[in-house]
Amino acid sequence: MKQLFLLLALYGFINPSMGQGSNLTVFSDDGERFYLILNGIRQNEKPETNIRVMALSNPYYSARIIFEKQGISEIEKKMMPVQDQMNGGYMDVTYKIKRNKDGLYSLKPYSAVPIAQAPPVPSNVTVVQYNTQPMPAINANINLKETTTTTTTISGTPVGTNVNVGMNVGGVNMGINVNDNMMGMGQSQVTQTTTTTMTNNNNYQNSPPPPVNSVICPMPLRDYQSMIGSIKSKSFEADMLTIAKQATKANCPTTDQILGVMKIFSFEDSKLDYAKFAYQFCYNKKDYYKVNDGFTFSGSIDQLNSFIGQ
Repeated sequence: MKQLFLLLALYGFINPSMGQGSNLTVFSDDGERFYLILNGIRQNEKPETNIRVMALSNPYYSARIIFEKQGISEIEKKMMPVQDQMNGGYMDVTYKIKRNKDGLYSLKPYSAVPIAQAPPVPSNVTVVQYNTQPMPAINANINLKETTTTTTTISGTPVGTNVNVGMNVGGVNMGINVNDNMMGMGQSQVTQTTTTTMTNNNNYQNSPPPPVNSVICPMPLRDYQSMIGSIKSKSFEADMLTIAKQATKANCPTTDQILGVMKIFSFEDSKLDYAKFAYQFCYNKKDYYKVNDGFTFSGSIDQLNSFIGQ
C-alpha cells in the first residue's frame, strides 16, 4: 500500500497538471477579438482571439463571450462541460467561436482529450489561470477633449508729430514749437479657446453595450404596438415576416415581445425563422427560453436551441 501511495505521489510530482483542474481553450475562427466570462467573472484583461484558462475544478461552467467590436451579439452557453462526463476526470477542452450561415456567432465544441494528453500551448494562445476576482469595467468612460485656440493680433506703428508755428505780433516774431508725440496703436492679442467634451459611455463590467442599431432599450411599448399593427396589416405571411424582421432589427425587443410576434404567424416555419433572427437583437437573452412557448412542435425547440448553441 505504501508503494502505491509513493507511486501516486511521484506521478503527481512528475505531472503537475494532474489534480489541478481542467483546461479550457476558446478561439475565434475568423479572428474577432473577445472577452471570456466564466461563472460571471471575466478571465482576460484585454480582448483576445485565442485564450486558454487553466485549473478549472468544476465539471461545468456558465460561459459568455463578449466581442470587442460593438454590434456583435454576445454568446451565452450554460452548463459548458470541461470534465469527462462519464468518469469525472479532468480534460483539456477546446471550443470554437464560429459564424453560422445566418451570420450569427455560436460557441461549438472542437476537441477534448484527457488532461494528461494536453498538447503544448501554441505561441499565439494567451494562457491564464482561472480568475475568481472581478476585474475593472471592460470599457471605462472616456472623455475626449478637443481644444481649438484662435489668436487675433492687431499691430500699429508709433506716430510722432512736430508742429512749428511762427507768428508776428506787434513787430515781434514769436515761434511756438508744439511736439505732439502720439503713439499709434500697439500690439493687441486676443486668444479664444473652445473646448468640446465627448463622452464614451461604454462602461460595463461583464455585459455588452446595447446593440448599435437600437434607440431605446428595451423596446418601448408604443413602438412594439406599432410593430404589431404593421405586421397584422399584411395579408401574406411572407410579408408579415419581412416587416417583423425589419422592425426587430431596428430595436431591441424583450423575449416576451418576441414571443408575441411569433404568435401572429400561422406557420411553424415562420415562427422558427423569426425566433432565430430575433435572438441577436433580444434585450434579455438569458430569458430566451420563454419563446419556446410559441412553438407547436418540440422539434422546433430543438432546432432553436441548436441554432443558438445551447
